[in-house]
Amino acid sequence: MTEETQIISSEENQPAPEEDLNAETLMAAGDALSKSMLFALRRDYLNSPVLDEEYIQLLEETPIQQQDIAFLELEQVGKQINESPQEYVQAIQTTLAACHDPRYRLVFLISSNGLRNTIFIGISAQTGGTQPKIFAEQLGQFLSSNWPGTRVRSVSDYKRIAEQIHVPLSTYRYARAFTGIPSVKSSNSPNEYPQSLDRLMRGLRGKPYIYMVVAEPMPERSVSNIVTTCQTLSGQVHAFSKATIQRSQSSGLSKTSTETEGETTTEGTTTGKTESQSATNNKGVLGTSLEKSDGVNKGAKAVGLAGVSGLLLAAGGPFLLSGMLGMFGQLLPSTGSSDTTGTTTSENESTSHSSSLSTGKATSSGESLSFGQEYLNKHAEACIKQLEKTAERFEVARAQGCWNVGVYLISNQSEAITQAQAQFKALVSGEKSTSEPIRAHDLGKLWDGQIQVSLDAFQQPPLRLFAPQNGEQLHHPLGEAFENLTTPMNTEELSLLANLPLREMPGIPTQPAAFFSLNPPRSDESTSTLKLGHVLEGGEEIGELNYEIDTDTLTRHVFITGITGSGKSNTCRRLIEDMMEQGKKFLIIEPAKDEYVQLALAYNKANTFNRKIDVYVPGRTHFAKTPLKQLRLNPFDIIRVPEATAQVMPHLDRLKSIFNASFPMYEILPVILEEALVDLYSSQGWLEDELPPDEVQCPTLSQMHDRLSGLIRSKGYEERITLNITAAMKTRISSLMRGWKGKLFDHPVSTPWGDLFDRPVVINLQQMGDDADKCYTMALLLNFLYEYRQAQHEVEGSPESSALRHLTIIEEAHRILRKTASSIGESNPQAKMGDMFSDILAEIRAYGQGLAIVDQVPAKLVSDAIKNTNLKIIHRLVAADDRDAMASAMALSDEQAKVIARLKVGQAIVSGIQDDMASWVKIFFSPIPR
Repeated sequence: MTEETQIISSEENQPAPEEDLNAETLMAAGDALSKSMLFALRRDYLNSPVLDEEYIQLLEETPIQQQDIAFLELEQVGKQINESPQEYVQAIQTTLAACHDPRYRLVFLISSNGLRNTIFIGISAQTGGTQPKIFAEQLGQFLSSNWPGTRVRSVSDYKRIAEQIHVPLSTYRYARAFTGIPSVKSSNSPNEYPQSLDRLMRGLRGKPYIYMVVAEPMPERSVSNIVTTCQTLSGQVHAFSKATIQRSQSSGLSKTSTETEGETTTEGTTTGKTESQSATNNKGVLGTSLEKSDGVNKGAKAVGLAGVSGLLLAAGGPFLLSGMLGMFGQLLPSTGSSDTTGTTTSENESTSHSSSLSTGKATSSGESLSFGQEYLNKHAEACIKQLEKTAERFEVARAQGCWNVGVYLISNQSEAITQAQAQFKALVSGEKSTSEPIRAHDLGKLWDGQIQVSLDAFQQPPLRLFAPQNGEQLHHPLGEAFENLTTPMNTEELSLLANLPLREMPGIPTQPAAFFSLNPPRSDESTSTLKLGHVLEGGEEIGELNYEIDTDTLTRHVFITGITGSGKSNTCRRLIEDMMEQGKKFLIIEPAKDEYVQLALAYNKANTFNRKIDVYVPGRTHFAKTPLKQLRLNPFDIIRVPEATAQVMPHLDRLKSIFNASFPMYEILPVILEEALVDLYSSQGWLEDELPPDEVQCPTLSQMHDRLSGLIRSKGYEERITLNITAAMKTRISSLMRGWKGKLFDHPVSTPWGDLFDRPVVINLQQMGDDADKCYTMALLLNFLYEYRQAQHEVEGSPESSALRHLTIIEEAHRILRKTASSIGESNPQAKMGDMFSDILAEIRAYGQGLAIVDQVPAKLVSDAIKNTNLKIIHRLVAADDRDAMASAMALSDEQAKVIARLKVGQAIVSGIQDDMASWVKIFFSPIPR
């Protein structure tokens, strides 16, 4: 047998068509799936008017149940001077985090009538057996403690909520809901306090609106499920992020010639049996069996795919998955197993004979080319990045607290709601809002239905995501929280939507706050104390922490200042009540008004303390039909106490300073005055070593007036000068002798000193129209008080343990303690008198005498009047020089000093000798008895 065979191989240029189909299908599937996932994660289905196109619909027959709710109303916002914004950020975020309790719902409200703004914080019960009122009260305390100076109050009368919220909601017709992730601008510091609400409120000034944030705490389990789903989907989508395709091309030629001869004979029998079994399983790229199907959702059984495809179909997007998922079968890698068993029996017999001769010749040639292509799916990479960012957000939310938040703006003006929509989106859209941008949704179509009812009940409207083609409810791959017009967010993001304004708004005042001492001095239980008031922290009371002072420390003197109406008189009344309750004596010198006269007469009428207060009003015999005691005050009187040495020359020297400071004395007049005083006392033997007997009366103004002409003429001045000097001196002396002033000053015997300085007394000088007369009278009284205490001290010695013997309250102290421009006291009579009384202030405390200096303008006073007072009580001061004077005397920081200008009525900064740092105190109110 002869056979010749020739084989020629054909050229191979392309891969099999099925391979191309698989590669292209893989890329198309990955691209479509990634776009679909991004569409769902960014909630792009909310871009269109969802209510108009019925993507978002109300759940049918969803009853709205009224739930128990309690409200706090913001009264003021504390603002630390030079405080880091991070402090406020932490305060608001900490407060919100404290509200994260799944049993309660948080409601934040701003109501504006166009003129005034009101902020409410509501706590609504979501389950039974809760107490939102107690929770709200504790929240208010927590907010005030975290944010010093901020004050809220519980709304006990629900009419307040009805007036501010329910009534407007029943008339408003324009509403917007907002979704998306709020964040700060990229140019802002991460720690900068969000001022979105400040700016929104200022931008909507003059327009009525209600801003409502309803935040429902999400359980930690739900948040963990979101994180897990994001991580799972990220791993699945990663399979589509990159693909590599290898291509090859080859060609060749082969020729072979063969010649063979042979003979073969074979006989045999063969029998056998074979059994075979095999199984094959195709695994999809997302780890779950995928089958070809004409339906969109068939084959999309991997985690999240069904939801994604449903959303895509509902949105009418171009990336439908029905065809794409049908191609997955061609891409599935196969795995299989087989098992074969059998038996075979054979018998063979063969005989063969062969011979061969082979000659041949073969030639061949060929060439080949191969290359690969790598495809990157940027949509898949973007999807993975989005999933990672979402997982990271909810990791933070799991630690801080996660909320499902609805944000709503409602108004009765179309232009107002349009303006508010644009402003709000601009204010809260920031760097991190790209994951889900801020979107506004018009609720007008469904407003008159359950949406208005839900918001009136401070609940989320029962809205869900539906397919408009068939009305089927759709489900988001990350859960139910993403299917409403709400946004799941963490506490940090929520703080951008619910925070307090740092700038003062109409109806929302700000209160500067600084840190003051919360540890007032403790008095010995064995000593009498004066309860001055409640200690404040940031302007807020902190329980029953009182500021108390040892009454005996008043011998070191008190300085009380503040503008008109700030609470000085109430503070003085508090001191007077303490004096009366403890049986202490006091003297009040009141140059103007008649507050203390009315107070004394009211005490006397009510007999509050079983003691009477003597009242003197020079120039009046009655006050409100009540007879008054008549004051007699001879300026030349000498304090004479049994067994005490009379101080004539010191009295004469101080009297000279009082005259010079109280009345204008030019050129030679001060010298003439001094000689007139010496002449007057010498004429009656008061300057001798041995004083006249007690029955001898002291000189008077009339006697001095009568002696002036002879004294001046004896100086030998020319007649014109003599007449001028005489006229000038007599004019000044005569002014003190006219009318009722003559009865006051030109009297040989003064009112007994014990009646003035050892009893409760009020002396009112409002009938003196000339400030010089008031200054003169006040100076005389203080001088006599000093000399009287000196005489008592000489006889009785120092009070035991420096006990307080008497307190003198001097109103409008600048009349006798005025600071002058000149620094040389000798050349300025007013400065000299100020120095004289500053010395008295320093010395008189040793005699058990306390002085309370009261003035509105501390910058007018000599510095020693402030420095030499131990207890300083500073009410509101506006002028910078006044604040600076007190701040330096009390060692206040710049932040503390700025608080003085914003103190409320009755509040004061108090510092005493026992204090390490000043305290912020609310002085107890002391009403006038009626």
